[in-house]
Amino acid sequence: MDEKTVQSNKLEIEIAICPECMYENLPSVDFCKKCGRPMGLITTIDPLRRIHAQGWLYRKIVSGPVKPIAFWGMWMIFGPGLLMPIFFLFPRGRFDLGIACFFIPSALSAMILYRVTKNYICYRVSNKGKQNA
Repeated sequence: MDEKTVQSNKLEIEIAICPECMYENLPSVDFCKKCGRPMGLITTIDPLRRIHAQGWLYRKIVSGPVKPIAFWGMWMIFGPGLLMPIFFLFPRGRFDLGIACFFIPSALSAMILYRVTKNYICYRVSNKGKQNA
């Protein structure tokens, strides 16, 4: 081999480009260094990495435009959490500290569903504006 080929081979570095933000990462990383998107082959299989990957997905849905499939999926996941305190509070007819513990997940479900619904409505309105233009 000639000297130029050897030098060009030494300079070649493999990179993995994040499909979300187009940041150049090393191929061995499991999550993008810029946006946190799961990129590794076993990221969604390993239990600890899976938690981080699901958290990234929930943060993405809550903070940006939401498509209909994600909107309905989030309502199917977190919707029952809104009804949990009602089923436990009314049969007894009195307030109990144990029952109050069910209000915390219900409040979190309400906050998540509010943000998802707001983003979904904004996404729909912006798409209608683009179609009319």
